[in-house]
Amino acid sequence: MAYQQNLDKILFEPSADDRLFRGDLKKQCLLILPRKIFPVVGGYANHRKNLIEILHRHYRLSIVAISDDRLSPEEQNFFQTHSSYFKYIAIPRWRYLWNAFCAIFTRQPLQVGYFYFHKVQRVVDDLLPRQDIVIGSLCRSMKYLKKAPADCRIVFDMVDSIAINYKRAVEKVSSFFWKLIYQVESGRLLRYEKYWVERAYATMLFNWQECSYWKAHGNACLLPHGVNARLLDYDKTDARYSSSIAFIGKMDYQPNVDAVRWYAENVHSRIGKQVPLIVVGAYPTREIVKLARKYANITVTGFVEDPFVILKSAAAVVAPMQTGAGIQNKVLEAMALGTVNILTPLAARPIEKAVNGEHFLVADSADDFCSVITDVMEHTQKYDKIKQKARDFIRQHYTWQAYEKEYIRIVEGT
Repeated sequence: MAYQQNLDKILFEPSADDRLFRGDLKKQCLLILPRKIFPVVGGYANHRKNLIEILHRHYRLSIVAISDDRLSPEEQNFFQTHSSYFKYIAIPRWRYLWNAFCAIFTRQPLQVGYFYFHKVQRVVDDLLPRQDIVIGSLCRSMKYLKKAPADCRIVFDMVDSIAINYKRAVEKVSSFFWKLIYQVESGRLLRYEKYWVERAYATMLFNWQECSYWKAHGNACLLPHGVNARLLDYDKTDARYSSSIAFIGKMDYQPNVDAVRWYAENVHSRIGKQVPLIVVGAYPTREIVKLARKYANITVTGFVEDPFVILKSAAAVVAPMQTGAGIQNKVLEAMALGTVNILTPLAARPIEKAVNGEHFLVADSADDFCSVITDVMEHTQKYDKIKQKARDFIRQHYTWQAYEKEYIRIVEGT
């Protein structure tokens, strides 16, 4: 073990003189990832992939990642080509579950306990003394940074305040299991997030309302999601989807399950004969598959290699979110494609400076969804300006290039 650690230092941590000779004076940066990012489906994976590419351009990046699954060759290659040091640690699934059970009898959040392993901590502790910047991905990674040196900048990449989200979601979540989890976790997470916001050099958040809340406790910084620039010029369409409504998201993520279930039971049940619903996204749960069997005109695609042709072709994209937090990446992508978006207030509020009726349409109830969708279907050209303004809005405010510039500015304190 000691030999391997020394070898790692020799292979991946050149001396200051060596770095000076090569002209490589980049700062050392460590990123902790609590789970896999490939396949790149969903907001978490999309954000982390882009963040790694950004950090690799600016720093000598070390990555420590954990998962209960094997790395694919594609993921292995990505990590190795976008880091100076990469350590992947596979943990059996039963260990995660045991950790969560043990955490019940402590004051720490269950998800922090779920993702915390001593063998990972030892790897991180060996790397910490050589780092200038350390970044914890989500609150579940921050415990690994508890021994970070005083002169090291700790970045809490919180993304969303899960505590605030859980507290709000208790009354609306459809699953009894998740309702119980939210009730137990919300108080624990609030204390835990507060601790790290106070300690971190900077805390990154997507949602301007959550950012405003945490500014009272530390250096909370608003840094919204980016969108792949190629979507701003994407123009591929398929006439088969032109009379349909689309929803996209990782379909084992509970807020997405809640959203589709609500839409199916309250909106699709009334207008579904005339307006088909296409649910696009990997890992659909049994509940989602059952909805497609229960209601006619619902198609569940599962993983799609190019989901954007469906979103671009659809009459509208809906985000009927009932639970969840932060900016929905699915909304930003659909706006970038120039498609009409119909959102609940929960999905619309985090998109700062966007205006209802100008960049998207907000529906506050099932009746609103039915009437807005019907009008969009019957008067398509009426909404052409919204489509173009949505695309222009994303081009101006939500590209990964803008995200990169602001992220590095915050980390460097410039």
